[in-house]
Amino acid sequence: MYFDRPRANRNQIQTSISVLGWLLAFCFAFSSQGFCLSNSAIVYYANDTSGAALESANYQAFIKILDKSGAASAIEIRDALVADAHESTKISYRDIGALRRSAQRARIALIVFSNTLALEKRYLVYEPTSEEPISRYFAPGFYDDNSLLRLSPLSRSEYFESAMAAVASELGPGSSKVALIVRSHGSNGMSLMPRLNADFTNSNESEILKVLDGVSHDDLQLPDVSLQGTTQVAFWNILSRITSKNRLSFPFVFLGSCESGPSTFEEAGAIPASVGVIVHSGQHGMSSEAISYEDLLAGGGSDRLSFDVLVSKLVGGLTAARQGLYQDSPLTVWRWPVIYRMSDYADFAKLGILVIVSLLLAYQGVRRFPVRIFRTSHSADYRPSVKSE
Repeated sequence: MYFDRPRANRNQIQTSISVLGWLLAFCFAFSSQGFCLSNSAIVYYANDTSGAALESANYQAFIKILDKSGAASAIEIRDALVADAHESTKISYRDIGALRRSAQRARIALIVFSNTLALEKRYLVYEPTSEEPISRYFAPGFYDDNSLLRLSPLSRSEYFESAMAAVASELGPGSSKVALIVRSHGSNGMSLMPRLNADFTNSNESEILKVLDGVSHDDLQLPDVSLQGTTQVAFWNILSRITSKNRLSFPFVFLGSCESGPSTFEEAGAIPASVGVIVHSGQHGMSSEAISYEDLLAGGGSDRLSFDVLVSKLVGGLTAARQGLYQDSPLTVWRWPVIYRMSDYADFAKLGILVIVSLLLAYQGVRRFPVRIFRTSHSADYRPSVKSE
């Protein structure tokens, strides 16, 4: 027995090495990118306006129409359009820098998608222990025949689903948690959409100029124009499919766009149970530029930051950022369709209250002056009395 112990120890070591090798092989097999990250990550999905969009034929055609209009709203729209194109990418870089530092403190990955990167057919992965990002190939395989979305590919539901599938692949087969931050243009019922939703290269210029004369703000709404991009229902359905196929959950989702709260029961019902806290703008506008992740996640110096504390800081900071943002869960979010429906019937409610008050006043008048208001019988020579002051 004495001489068998070294052999037993060698066998144990070999067994341990084999198990470790199988674990590594398992990780490689299930990660198409070649490695497994930690079980948590921040995902920054920036459906921003790229510089290429401003130089596009559609943008230039619209700017030409705005320059021809003498309306104050046209100048306001033009300035907002150009500023968005110039500042959007800068805001993304600023956000990525702040989120990168927080991800390092939390020892988790930061995965970045943007329209500029998508047009270059790639996305970036910032590993917890590396300063330089890893560039990954990203080109969902379909022909894009939509001229409005060609320079804003992250507006498309196919791109969003491919991006979330890539995230699941990066994190590997184990149970993983994702803090999803979405920055986009949005509207009622739309989670992801480009800044321009109309083709101005083939539009009726005179009709647009007439509409501009009646606009008093920087949001131009044209008749017979349908919004392009990813609806709220499609957005949540994609997260539902991704989480059902992978051991992935979203404890935190920030819909950083205008009117990003659910306005219908269908939208609220589409939110999967794998989603935890949802921060959204309700039925109001918001400004991405005014949100500083550097300030939201400040404190603690270089001390390690847990994923749960990171989420708590994001939720608390965003809801306190004076941007009219709200915090909900998949359960409490049902209040928004109710509130939205009540606002639809607000005018009817006011009218109903007015009718009720009028009937009550009339009833009181009948009780006090029954003959003067409702005279059931009178002589032919009856004349109503008129009191002069």
